[in-house]
Amino acid sequence: MKKLFFLSIVVCSLSVAAQPVGYYNGTEGLRGEALKSKLNQIISGHYFYQSSSVWFNNNYASYYNAKNVFLESDADPDIPGNVICVYRGLSYDGNNYGTAKGTLNREHIWAKSHGAFPENAAVYCDYHNLRPSEASINNKKSNLDFDWVTNGTEYENSGCYYSSNAWEPRTPVKGDIGRTLFYMDTRYAGIAGELNLTVVNSLNTYPQPRHGKLDALYEWNTEIDLPDFFEVNRNEVIYKYQGNRNPYIDNPYWVEMIWGDRNPATVLIGNMAQTPLVATASNPVEISATVSNASNISSVQLVWGYSFDDLENSENMELEAGRWLAQIPSQPQNTRIYLRVAVNSNGTRTESVQYSYYVYGTMPIAKVRGNGDNSPYENQSVSVTGIVTASYSDGYYIQDDVNTRSGIYIYDGYHKTMIGNVVQLTGTVTDYYGLTEIKSVSSYKLLQIKVPLPEPLVINTGKVSKNYQSMFVRLNNVTCTALPDNNGNWQVDDGYGKILVHNSSAYSFSPTMNQKYDIQGILTYYNNVWRIELRTAGDVDAANEIYQIDNLSNKMRLLPNPAKTFIIVQMKDEFPVPTGTLRIFSVDGKLHYSEEIVLQDLTEGYRVDIDSLSSGSWIFSLKYAEKVVNKVFIIK
Repeated sequence: MKKLFFLSIVVCSLSVAAQPVGYYNGTEGLRGEALKSKLNQIISGHYFYQSSSVWFNNNYASYYNAKNVFLESDADPDIPGNVICVYRGLSYDGNNYGTAKGTLNREHIWAKSHGAFPENAAVYCDYHNLRPSEASINNKKSNLDFDWVTNGTEYENSGCYYSSNAWEPRTPVKGDIGRTLFYMDTRYAGIAGELNLTVVNSLNTYPQPRHGKLDALYEWNTEIDLPDFFEVNRNEVIYKYQGNRNPYIDNPYWVEMIWGDRNPATVLIGNMAQTPLVATASNPVEISATVSNASNISSVQLVWGYSFDDLENSENMELEAGRWLAQIPSQPQNTRIYLRVAVNSNGTRTESVQYSYYVYGTMPIAKVRGNGDNSPYENQSVSVTGIVTASYSDGYYIQDDVNTRSGIYIYDGYHKTMIGNVVQLTGTVTDYYGLTEIKSVSSYKLLQIKVPLPEPLVINTGKVSKNYQSMFVRLNNVTCTALPDNNGNWQVDDGYGKILVHNSSAYSFSPTMNQKYDIQGILTYYNNVWRIELRTAGDVDAANEIYQIDNLSNKMRLLPNPAKTFIIVQMKDEFPVPTGTLRIFSVDGKLHYSEEIVLQDLTEGYRVDIDSLSSGSWIFSLKYAEKVVNKVFIIK
């Protein structure tokens, strides 16, 4: 199997979903533990099956469902229904599982006995770590560590060698194995009660949560077996189902920056973004980025192409308001575009991580909405693609851009979806009492899970109009002027006028009269009245609550304090509600970090990365059940 690799391999044309532009924002300039910590922050929290009460369209990762995912992630391209065995490299019936020779097992590359994986935990059913393997060779491999085997035995002409304490996989997957173990070390770092897995430079590591051998795995990733088309596509398929990626497939050089002595580029290319968020055949796509720590810049270019190993086109980027911008012309539907940003300065060329996007054949939501009060497509069938920004019992809102008129309500109580999903659907456009919506959904397809949401548009009540209808918006520093009525509507005023806030079926909040709040949610029109629909517990923040003194602050433990790149919050109190919000404020009251959390996770300690924050004093805030616990910490 020939291996191909360019600066940062990403997705391939076999899978529809794409690595979002900017997925690795914040990694630029980092190395060592700081880089590893940032990657952990990016890839943690993926979806997995926990219990019968946590279920979503059969797409939660589960050990049982792995064999269905293998039919796509490990498919034999020449024999439909067959999969490629990771160790033998041969093709087997993808539905024939068992213990006899010739049947398949679901192999844990990081052996599940190295740490005693709990069966109801994400680590047990992580698709990145699971591969189809022929039963007999899987039994022979057992839970051996990986290493070069010099005086061992080849297993049945498979290209795999073994001894009493090590297993050497066939050469075409040596790098795959190494990148899988480096992923597991990065993803499972002992945070929030999870196992702390560590790649070590030794053998016979069972039953500790360690796996070896580091020197061999490092060499296999760096020199022997770089990512190929099969591995790249596998990463993309798993991202579609599980919601996270193996970063060392996207950029194997990161292994050298964390476990070796490779330094990152001096020139920093960051804050990469794409607009519209969902590319369609009728629109060009704008790519933007920031460039820092560069002098004597001769050019900044957007290089792009139609295959991951050939970016044959180049557009000069222009600097506007601190960001470098360039457009990729509109492309035919069902096209995948691969791209990087390249900076030429001081005679040196620096390139960003490589990303891609997929061009859908659906209609932009802004075109469906039109420019008037009513849609020009009223009573017509249309197809749209968008990111779910809110989900309720009778429907959901989707958005495909950050510009106005890019959101729409889907009246569809049948297809249960979640915030952060990318969905494609066909339905009939209607204007229902002033709210443009799509109903009678005739087709529905889940394309991706756990995609970052667009930033909310910051508005004031003087901007309330059809332009912002069904968009994800934010109101800052508004005052509660009326408490909730029997329908769950309460009122706020930001000085430009009054607007309602609705306690929805998804989230309900009890405001305090005359208290100031920052509020985000979906701007909608109901019964001839504008209002903000609340979605989650993070949608309402008290604008001045960080100055409150709470008698539970002595029960909040922050370690280390002072801190550098991360902080662990631990609190062993009993909570009256299951979830809350962790936030970090600067001392002037500005919110810099917010994350919803299962409060039970705090009993073991929950890690928050703070490497993007400057040195000085900060306020760590835990909000739950309308209560707030605050504590000051220091960043060196």
